[in-house]
Amino acid sequence: MTSSRPDGRAFAELLDVLRAAEQTFLEGRNQTADEELADNYRHLLDLVSLGYDMYMANDWERPRFARIVSPWRKMGGDNAHALYDFAPLCGDRSYRVRGRINRVAYMGFTTYGGESEERVHITSNHNSSDLRPDRDGRFAIVLSPHETDDRAPLHVRLLPESHSLIVRQYFLDRDRSGEAELAIEPLDEMAPPAIPSGESVAQRLRSIAAFIRGWTTLSPLPWPADPDAYNRITPPMRASASTGHWSTPDNIHAFGFFQLEDDEALLIRGRSPECLYWSCHLWNSCMQTFNYVDYRTSLCKKEAVLDDDGRFTIVVARRDPGRPNWLDTTGYRRGFVYFRWLLAASLPEPLECEVVRGAR
Repeated sequence: MTSSRPDGRAFAELLDVLRAAEQTFLEGRNQTADEELADNYRHLLDLVSLGYDMYMANDWERPRFARIVSPWRKMGGDNAHALYDFAPLCGDRSYRVRGRINRVAYMGFTTYGGESEERVHITSNHNSSDLRPDRDGRFAIVLSPHETDDRAPLHVRLLPESHSLIVRQYFLDRDRSGEAELAIEPLDEMAPPAIPSGESVAQRLRSIAAFIRGWTTLSPLPWPADPDAYNRITPPMRASASTGHWSTPDNIHAFGFFQLEDDEALLIRGRSPECLYWSCHLWNSCMQTFNYVDYRTSLCKKEAVLDDDGRFTIVVARRDPGRPNWLDTTGYRRGFVYFRWLLAASLPEPLECEVVRGAR
Protein backbone atom coordinates (compact mmCIF):
# COMPACT_ATOMS: atom_id res chain seq x y z
CA MET A 1 0.00 0.00 0.00
CA THR A 2 1.47 3.35 -1.06
CA SER A 3 1.44 6.04 1.60
CA SER A 4 -0.43 9.25 0.86
CA ARG A 5 2.13 11.19 2.91
CA PRO A 6 5.30 12.58 1.28
CA ASP A 7 7.46 11.29 4.12
CA GLY A 8 5.84 7.85 3.85
CA ARG A 9 6.56 7.69 0.13
CA ALA A 10 10.14 8.87 0.65
CA PHE A 11 10.63 6.27 3.38
CA ALA A 12 9.40 3.54 1.03
CA GLU A 13 11.84 4.78 -1.61
CA LEU A 14 14.68 4.58 0.93
CA LEU A 15 13.75 0.98 1.70
CA ASP A 16 13.78 0.23 -2.02
CA VAL A 17 17.29 1.69 -2.29
CA LEU A 18 18.50 -0.53 0.56
CA ARG A 19 16.91 -3.63 -0.98
CA ALA A 20 18.49 -2.83 -4.36
CA ALA A 21 21.89 -2.32 -2.72
CA GLU A 22 21.56 -5.69 -0.98
CA GLN A 23 20.77 -7.42 -4.26
CA THR A 24 23.77 -5.75 -5.87
CA PHE A 25 26.25 -7.43 -3.54
CA LEU A 26 24.31 -10.68 -3.20
CA GLU A 27 23.98 -11.23 -6.93
CA GLY A 28 26.99 -9.42 -8.40
CA ARG A 29 30.43 -7.93 -7.93
CA ASN A 30 31.86 -11.33 -7.00
CA GLN A 31 31.20 -11.00 -3.26
CA THR A 32 31.39 -14.65 -2.21
CA ALA A 33 33.26 -15.07 1.08
CA ASP A 34 31.34 -15.00 4.36
CA GLU A 35 33.33 -12.02 5.65
CA GLU A 36 32.75 -10.09 2.41
CA LEU A 37 28.97 -10.45 2.63
CA ALA A 38 29.06 -9.60 6.32
CA ASP A 39 31.07 -6.45 5.52
CA ASN A 40 28.45 -5.40 2.99
CA TYR A 41 25.60 -5.63 5.48
CA ARG A 42 27.61 -3.65 8.03
CA HIS A 43 28.48 -1.10 5.35
CA LEU A 44 24.83 -0.53 4.49
CA LEU A 45 24.05 0.19 8.13
CA ASP A 46 27.07 2.51 8.35
CA LEU A 47 25.65 4.46 5.39
CA VAL A 48 22.21 4.65 7.02
CA SER A 49 23.76 5.91 10.25
CA LEU A 50 25.93 8.46 8.46
CA GLY A 51 23.08 9.58 6.24
CA TYR A 52 20.94 10.26 9.30
CA ASP A 53 23.65 12.40 10.91
CA MET A 54 24.38 14.33 7.72
CA TYR A 55 20.85 14.94 6.43
CA MET A 56 18.10 14.06 8.92
CA ALA A 57 19.74 15.50 12.06
CA ASN A 58 21.17 18.44 10.12
CA ASP A 59 19.88 21.49 8.28
CA TRP A 60 20.99 23.09 5.01
CA GLU A 61 20.11 26.56 6.32
CA ARG A 62 21.53 26.07 9.84
CA PRO A 63 24.17 23.38 9.33
CA ARG A 64 26.40 21.80 11.90
CA PHE A 65 29.50 19.71 11.32
CA ALA A 66 28.87 15.97 11.46
CA ARG A 67 31.86 13.68 11.95
CA ILE A 68 31.75 11.32 9.00
CA VAL A 69 33.86 8.36 10.07
CA SER A 70 35.47 6.82 13.13
CA PRO A 71 37.43 3.62 13.84
CA TRP A 72 34.06 1.85 14.14
CA ARG A 73 31.87 3.56 11.53
CA LYS A 74 33.49 3.83 8.12
CA MET A 75 32.86 4.63 4.47
CA GLY A 76 34.37 6.04 1.32
CA GLY A 77 38.04 5.23 1.75
CA ASP A 78 38.54 6.46 5.30
CA ASN A 79 41.99 7.12 6.72
CA ALA A 80 43.55 6.10 10.04
CA HIS A 81 45.48 9.40 10.16
CA ALA A 82 42.68 11.80 9.24
CA LEU A 83 39.37 13.21 10.45
CA TYR A 84 36.50 14.27 8.21
CA ASP A 85 33.63 16.63 9.03
CA PHE A 86 30.59 17.26 6.82
CA ALA A 87 28.10 20.12 6.62
CA PRO A 88 25.19 20.46 4.17
CA LEU A 89 24.90 23.79 2.33
CA CYS A 90 22.54 25.83 0.18
CA GLY A 91 24.33 27.35 -2.78
CA ASP A 92 22.40 30.63 -2.44
CA ARG A 93 23.08 31.15 1.29
CA SER A 94 26.07 32.51 3.24
CA TYR A 95 27.97 30.82 6.08
CA ARG A 96 31.02 31.44 8.21
CA VAL A 97 33.38 28.67 9.31
CA ARG A 98 35.48 29.41 12.37
CA GLY A 99 38.15 27.29 13.95
CA ARG A 100 41.54 26.85 15.53
CA ILE A 101 44.18 24.73 13.85
CA ASN A 102 45.79 23.28 17.02
CA ARG A 103 48.12 20.36 16.13
CA VAL A 104 46.73 19.54 12.69
CA ALA A 105 49.34 19.10 9.94
CA TYR A 106 46.87 19.92 7.15
CA MET A 107 43.30 21.16 6.83
CA GLY A 108 41.36 20.99 3.58
CA PHE A 109 38.07 22.74 2.83
CA THR A 110 36.30 21.27 -0.20
CA THR A 111 32.81 22.15 -1.39
CA TYR A 112 30.82 19.75 -3.54
CA GLY A 113 27.89 20.16 -5.86
CA GLY A 114 25.76 18.25 -8.31
CA GLU A 115 22.20 17.53 -9.19
CA SER A 116 21.78 15.54 -5.97
CA GLU A 117 23.73 13.82 -3.21
CA GLU A 118 24.04 10.86 -5.59
CA ARG A 119 26.12 12.69 -8.23
CA VAL A 120 28.87 14.81 -6.74
CA HIS A 121 31.71 16.93 -8.09
CA ILE A 122 34.12 19.44 -6.55
CA THR A 123 33.09 23.10 -6.78
CA SER A 124 36.00 24.60 -4.77
CA ASN A 125 39.05 23.51 -2.82
CA HIS A 126 41.23 25.34 -0.29
CA ASN A 127 43.71 24.16 2.30
CA SER A 128 45.83 25.34 5.21
CA SER A 129 48.08 27.40 2.95
CA ASP A 130 45.11 29.64 2.07
CA LEU A 131 44.19 30.39 5.69
CA ARG A 132 45.37 33.48 7.49
CA PRO A 133 45.22 32.38 11.11
CA ASP A 134 46.03 34.72 13.98
CA ARG A 135 48.79 34.11 16.52
CA ASP A 136 46.59 31.60 18.37
CA GLY A 137 45.91 29.62 15.21
CA ARG A 138 42.33 30.86 14.88
CA PHE A 139 40.90 31.28 11.39
CA ALA A 140 37.66 32.21 9.66
CA ILE A 141 36.23 31.46 6.22
CA VAL A 142 33.09 32.86 4.63
CA LEU A 143 31.20 30.78 2.07
CA SER A 144 28.72 32.77 0.02
CA PRO A 145 27.33 33.12 -3.52
CA HIS A 146 28.85 36.61 -3.89
CA GLU A 147 31.83 37.32 -6.13
CA THR A 148 33.60 39.01 -3.22
CA ASP A 149 32.90 38.91 0.50
CA ASP A 150 35.01 40.58 3.20
CA ARG A 151 33.27 39.04 6.22
CA ALA A 152 36.27 36.72 6.78
CA PRO A 153 39.93 36.66 5.64
CA LEU A 154 39.19 33.84 3.17
CA HIS A 155 36.16 33.87 0.87
CA VAL A 156 34.90 30.72 -0.88
CA ARG A 157 32.32 31.38 -3.57
CA LEU A 158 29.39 28.96 -3.60
CA LEU A 159 27.83 27.98 -6.92
CA PRO A 160 24.10 27.41 -7.35
CA GLU A 161 24.67 23.64 -7.30
CA SER A 162 26.95 23.66 -4.23
CA HIS A 163 25.35 21.47 -1.58
CA SER A 164 27.99 20.34 0.93
CA LEU A 165 31.32 21.06 2.58
CA ILE A 166 33.86 18.54 3.85
CA VAL A 167 36.71 19.61 6.12
CA ARG A 168 39.68 17.23 6.18
CA GLN A 169 42.22 17.14 8.98
CA TYR A 170 45.40 15.15 8.38
CA PHE A 171 47.86 14.13 11.08
CA LEU A 172 51.35 12.73 10.69
CA ASP A 173 50.54 9.63 12.77
CA ARG A 174 47.52 7.94 14.32
CA ASP A 175 47.41 10.32 17.29
CA ARG A 176 44.49 12.55 16.30
CA SER A 177 43.96 14.03 19.76
CA GLY A 178 45.15 17.48 18.63
CA GLU A 179 42.22 17.98 16.27
CA ALA A 180 41.12 21.45 15.26
CA GLU A 181 38.28 23.40 16.80
CA LEU A 182 35.62 23.77 14.14
CA ALA A 183 32.17 25.39 13.85
CA ILE A 184 29.88 26.70 11.11
CA GLU A 185 27.19 29.39 11.37
CA PRO A 186 24.67 30.90 8.93
CA LEU A 187 25.12 34.58 8.07
CA ASP A 188 21.70 35.23 6.53
CA GLU A 189 18.79 36.47 8.56
CA MET A 190 16.04 33.88 8.79
CA ALA A 191 13.04 32.93 10.87
CA PRO A 192 13.39 30.37 13.65
CA PRO A 193 13.23 26.79 12.35
CA ALA A 194 9.77 25.33 11.87
CA ILE A 195 8.66 22.09 13.45
CA PRO A 196 9.08 19.01 11.21
CA SER A 197 6.57 18.48 8.43
CA GLY A 198 5.87 15.60 6.12
CA GLU A 199 7.59 17.44 3.28
CA SER A 200 10.67 18.50 5.29
CA VAL A 201 11.21 14.94 6.52
CA ALA A 202 10.64 13.64 2.98
CA GLN A 203 13.34 15.98 1.67
CA ARG A 204 15.80 14.58 4.19
CA LEU A 205 14.80 10.99 3.46
CA ARG A 206 15.35 11.61 -0.26
CA SER A 207 18.81 13.02 0.47
CA ILE A 208 19.69 9.94 2.54
CA ALA A 209 18.46 7.68 -0.27
CA ALA A 210 20.48 9.57 -2.90
CA PHE A 211 23.57 9.47 -0.67
CA ILE A 212 23.26 5.68 -0.21
CA ARG A 213 22.50 5.12 -3.89
CA GLY A 214 25.59 7.09 -4.89
CA TRP A 215 27.95 5.19 -2.63
CA THR A 216 26.50 1.74 -3.33
CA THR A 217 26.97 2.44 -7.03
CA LEU A 218 30.70 2.67 -6.30
CA SER A 219 30.96 -0.01 -3.63
CA PRO A 220 31.41 -2.80 -3.03
CA LEU A 221 34.31 -2.77 -5.44
CA PRO A 222 33.82 -5.77 -7.76
CA TRP A 223 36.49 -8.40 -7.19
CA PRO A 224 38.26 -9.21 -10.47
CA ALA A 225 37.65 -12.65 -11.92
CA ASP A 226 41.11 -12.72 -13.50
CA PRO A 227 43.79 -13.89 -11.01
CA ASP A 228 46.37 -11.75 -12.83
CA ALA A 229 44.47 -8.62 -11.80
CA TYR A 230 45.59 -9.07 -8.18
CA ASN A 231 48.81 -8.15 -6.40
CA ARG A 232 49.64 -5.15 -8.56
CA ILE A 233 49.27 -1.38 -8.06
CA THR A 234 48.08 1.15 -10.63
CA PRO A 235 50.40 4.01 -11.63
CA PRO A 236 49.95 6.99 -9.26
CA MET A 237 47.51 9.60 -10.54
CA ARG A 238 46.53 13.03 -9.33
CA ALA A 239 42.96 13.50 -8.16
CA SER A 240 40.89 16.15 -9.90
CA ALA A 241 37.52 17.84 -9.70
CA SER A 242 36.05 14.96 -11.70
CA THR A 243 37.80 12.06 -9.94
CA GLY A 244 34.65 10.98 -8.12
CA HIS A 245 32.73 11.11 -4.88
CA TRP A 246 34.23 13.33 -2.22
CA SER A 247 37.78 13.37 -3.57
CA THR A 248 40.28 16.20 -3.04
CA PRO A 249 42.66 17.47 -5.73
CA ASP A 250 45.36 17.85 -3.07
CA ASN A 251 45.86 14.07 -3.15
CA ILE A 252 47.62 11.66 -5.48
CA HIS A 253 46.33 8.07 -5.48
CA ALA A 254 47.52 4.57 -6.40
CA PHE A 255 45.69 1.36 -5.63
CA GLY A 256 45.20 -2.30 -6.40
CA PHE A 257 43.73 -5.58 -5.20
CA PHE A 258 45.62 -8.19 -3.20
CA GLN A 259 44.85 -11.91 -2.98
CA LEU A 260 47.12 -13.99 -0.76
CA GLU A 261 47.31 -17.35 0.96
CA ASP A 262 48.26 -17.47 4.63
CA ASP A 263 51.88 -18.34 3.77
CA GLU A 264 52.24 -15.62 1.10
CA ALA A 265 53.28 -12.00 1.33
CA LEU A 266 52.95 -9.12 -1.12
CA LEU A 267 56.05 -6.92 -1.23
CA ILE A 268 55.41 -3.36 -2.47
CA ARG A 269 58.50 -1.28 -3.21
CA GLY A 270 58.59 2.39 -4.02
CA ARG A 271 59.93 5.84 -3.30
CA SER A 272 57.92 8.85 -2.21
CA PRO A 273 58.50 12.33 -3.59
CA GLU A 274 58.61 15.28 -1.23
CA CYS A 275 55.16 15.60 0.30
CA LEU A 276 53.41 16.56 3.49
CA TYR A 277 52.04 13.06 4.04
CA TRP A 278 51.80 9.69 2.38
CA SER A 279 50.22 6.46 3.53
CA CYS A 280 49.25 2.93 2.61
CA HIS A 281 45.99 1.43 3.91
CA LEU A 282 44.28 -1.93 3.52
CA TRP A 283 40.55 -1.77 2.72
CA ASN A 284 37.74 -4.23 2.25
CA SER A 285 35.64 -4.13 -0.91
CA CYS A 286 33.33 -1.54 0.69
CA MET A 287 36.22 0.96 0.75
CA GLN A 288 36.48 0.69 4.53
CA THR A 289 39.83 0.43 6.29
CA PHE A 290 40.65 -2.83 7.98
CA ASN A 291 40.64 -2.75 11.78
CA TYR A 292 43.50 -0.36 12.60
CA VAL A 293 42.74 -0.25 16.32
CA ASP A 294 43.77 -3.84 17.06
CA TYR A 295 46.02 -4.56 14.05
CA ARG A 296 48.66 -2.76 12.01
CA THR A 297 46.71 -2.25 8.78
CA SER A 298 47.98 1.21 7.82
CA LEU A 299 51.32 2.94 7.52
CA CYS A 300 52.19 6.59 6.95
CA LYS A 301 55.26 8.67 6.14
CA LYS A 302 56.28 9.18 9.77
CA GLU A 303 55.85 5.48 10.62
CA ALA A 304 57.56 3.94 7.60
CA VAL A 305 61.09 2.54 7.85
CA LEU A 306 63.11 3.43 4.74
CA ASP A 307 65.97 1.56 3.12
CA ASP A 308 69.40 3.17 2.89
CA ASP A 309 68.56 4.51 -0.56
CA GLY A 310 65.37 6.21 0.66
CA ARG A 311 63.02 3.62 -0.79
CA PHE A 312 60.43 1.69 1.20
CA THR A 313 59.28 -1.92 1.12
CA ILE A 314 55.80 -2.58 2.50
CA VAL A 315 54.88 -6.17 3.35
CA VAL A 316 51.21 -7.19 3.12
CA ALA A 317 50.76 -10.56 4.83
CA ARG A 318 48.72 -12.47 7.42
CA ARG A 319 51.78 -13.56 9.37
CA ASP A 320 54.42 -11.31 10.87
CA PRO A 321 57.35 -11.46 8.44
CA GLY A 322 59.81 -10.20 11.05
CA ARG A 323 60.70 -7.11 9.02
CA PRO A 324 59.60 -3.46 9.05
CA ASN A 325 56.50 -2.02 7.39
CA TRP A 326 54.27 -5.07 7.85
CA LEU A 327 50.56 -4.56 7.16
CA ASP A 328 48.36 -7.31 8.61
CA THR A 329 45.57 -8.67 6.40
CA THR A 330 43.82 -9.65 9.69
CA GLY A 331 42.48 -12.87 8.14
CA TYR A 332 41.10 -11.52 4.86
CA ARG A 333 42.24 -13.54 1.84
CA ARG A 334 41.72 -10.61 -0.51
CA GLY A 335 41.40 -6.88 -0.15
CA PHE A 336 42.33 -3.50 -1.53
CA VAL A 337 45.68 -1.69 -1.14
CA TYR A 338 45.38 2.09 -1.23
CA PHE A 339 48.17 4.68 -1.37
CA ARG A 340 47.67 8.43 -1.06
CA TRP A 341 50.15 11.29 -1.19
CA LEU A 342 49.13 14.73 0.10
CA LEU A 343 50.56 17.92 -1.44
CA ALA A 344 53.28 15.99 -3.27
CA ALA A 345 55.87 17.93 -5.26
CA SER A 346 55.60 15.46 -8.16
CA LEU A 347 53.98 12.20 -9.17
CA PRO A 348 55.52 9.23 -7.33
CA GLU A 349 57.35 6.65 -9.36
CA PRO A 350 55.39 3.46 -10.18
CA LEU A 351 55.27 0.89 -7.39
CA GLU A 352 56.84 -2.54 -7.83
CA CYS A 353 55.00 -5.63 -6.54
CA GLU A 354 56.18 -9.17 -5.84
CA VAL A 355 54.47 -12.13 -4.13
CA VAL A 356 56.74 -14.34 -2.05
CA ARG A 357 56.07 -17.46 0.00
CA GLY A 358 57.02 -17.95 3.61
CA ALA A 359 56.35 -15.83 6.66
CA ARG A 360 59.83 -14.30 6.52
